[in-house]
Amino acid sequence: MSAAGYFGVYTIDPSAHDDADLNVLRSLFDAALKLRETDDGTLEARVVGLPNVASTWTPLE
Repeated sequence: MSAAGYFGVYTIDPSAHDDADLNVLRSLFDAALKLRETDDGTLEARVVGLPNVASTWTPLE
């Protein structure tokens, strides 16, 4: 993707794979956007792996 100048977006369900497989896949990417739903139903997101970007959970509206 990078050599061709493309931007790729991929999804993965971490509960469907073991930790070893997830670590291999994570090593292929520069960053990750993680999503979660809190106990009260709020959807939150955070970016992991980009410099100068806080990796705190942020509610989505």
